[in-house]
Order: sequence, then C-alpha cells, then structure tokens
Amino acid sequence: SFQCPVCSMTRSTAFSLGNIWIGMDNDGIFMLDARSGEVAKVEQAGGSTFRFVDNHVACLYKDDESATMWVGMSKQGVVFSSLTQPAISVVRMPGMEDVSCLTEDSLGRLWLGFDSQGIGMVSLGSDGVWRQDMPMHRLKAAGGGISSNQIVCSFIDSRGRHWWGSYGGSLYYMEDGTIHRIRDDRLNYVASMAEDGDGCLWFATSFEGLYCMHPDGRTDAYRMADTELSTDALTDVRMGEGSTLYVGTSNGLYALDTRTRRFRQLSHEHIKALWVDSHRQLWVGMRDGLAVKDLRQPESAFRLDRKSVV
Repeated sequence: SFQCPVCSMTRSTAFSLGNIWIGMDNDGIFMLDARSGEVAKVEQAGGSTFRFVDNHVACLYKDDESATMWVGMSKQGVVFSSLTQPAISVVRMPGMEDVSCLTEDSLGRLWLGFDSQGIGMVSLGSDGVWRQDMPMHRLKAAGGGISSNQIVCSFIDSRGRHWWGSYGGSLYYMEDGTIHRIRDDRLNYVASMAEDGDGCLWFATSFEGLYCMHPDGRTDAYRMADTELSTDALTDVRMGEGSTLYVGTSNGLYALDTRTRRFRQLSHEHIKALWVDSHRQLWVGMRDGLAVKDLRQPESAFRLDRKSVV
C-alpha cells in the first residue's frame, strides 16, 4: 500500500510510464507506480540523482512531446526531469519566487505563473531543455497587459487560447499574441479551470463558487445559495467520463453532470487536488492523504479507495 506522511498535497499528475507524481506541500514528491503500488520519493535530502532544492512543491506539468516533467518550487525556481531517464535538473529564478503553474503552448514555449511576479515565458531548445542562460520574457501588471502579478493557475483550451487565473486580480487569456482581460469581479479568484466536450470552460473560484463560460461568452454561476454545493470555496476541477465534472472543495468532492447541471456530493474531506489518469482513474489529493476511484465503475457505486496514510 502507498504510505505518505500526514501533510497537505498540492497537484498530482500522471505520465506515460504508468507513474503518478504527487506533489506535497512540505515533503517533496512521491512517484507511485499505479500498477505495482511501489513508491519512490524525491526530496531535498535525497540522493544525487533525486535531490530537490526544496520540499515545497507548488505545481507539476508534464510535457508529452519531450517526455519531461516540470516542477514548480517554492522560492527555489523550477526543476525538471526526463521521464525516460529520470534525473533532476534545476533552473533557479531571480527574486526567490514561487512558481505556481506551468504550461507549454503549441510553439514549444514554456509559460510560468509566479506568486508575485506575473507571467514568464521561455522558448525552450529543440531538445525541450531549459538552460540557465535562456532569456525569460515577462508579462507584469506594469505594462504587461495584466492587472495582478499573483498568478494562480493556467490552462490551454481546445481553441488554443491560453488562460491564467489570478488571486484578487482578473481572469486573462491570450489569443494570437494579445492578452485579453475578463472584466468580471466574480472571476477575480480563479483557482482551477477545465473544459467539457461542448467547449464550455469551467472556472473554480476560491470564494465565489463555480462558473461556466459558454463558447458564445455567456457565463452561468453555480453557488451554494442555489445549488447542492455546501461551500463556495473551491480548490480544483477536472473532467471525468462523459459529461461528469469533478469539483474539489474545502468541504468535499462533488460530481456535476454538465448536461443536467445537477451536483452530487461524493465525499466530505477537504480536497486539495484532482487528476484523471490515462487508465481512467480519478486521483484525489486531500489534506491528510490520497484516494483513487476507478471511473470505469458505475458512479452509483462511487467509493474512494483511500490509500493508507501514516
């Protein structure tokens, strides 16, 4: 069984070799083989191949094309590793910034969201590697087209638009090289984003509930006052099977049918992170552990298979 210390989790993601990378708030990364259950740990006190510069993991991003895992750290820059021959490399950031989110666009550019320094972009080499001397282009509140330098999350939709959520600022997207600002105060604290099969974008906010933006720009609100949600404090969203959107909150996990717009509460734990892997399993990071659900089973039999926690 998988065991991890009692501490908060940040983001979890999967890669093609069948491992789940689980980022921890204060305990590095656990790499869980989803088939065998074996665990490898990457931490600050690890060996020379798997040694981190810090144990606080802010975000994870997998680049499928170059088979590289990127890890945003707290105050210690970015580390990355090949998924075929794992070894940790470090690129330090000036100013001791938290890297809160990472995404790569269709041109091979790596985009970084920072906790107080806006958005950064680096054009990677043809080998997908970031070297310390590569220049970074910055988008900041002072003349960069954004109104907040505290970036929380990022997402690239099916139309190729690059979205960023901020803490207390606005929601932004880039299209054809131009930054656009969504002037809606309800979307000033977007924590996570997802897209359903109909092209609707879903925004989970830290204080204002869930919002759906239709392809024509119309926006619907889903808040505890008029839905089955028991809180407006949302932490993550992830599309599951068919029309099911999984919504993580500070008061449990919910499943939303995006066609009928009905919620169903599935658990009552404080949810930190959600991930659906290539084997159609939903991974749920909680404050005190990790759980997994096989989405191939009927949802009427929904039960989180909680991994043992010490």
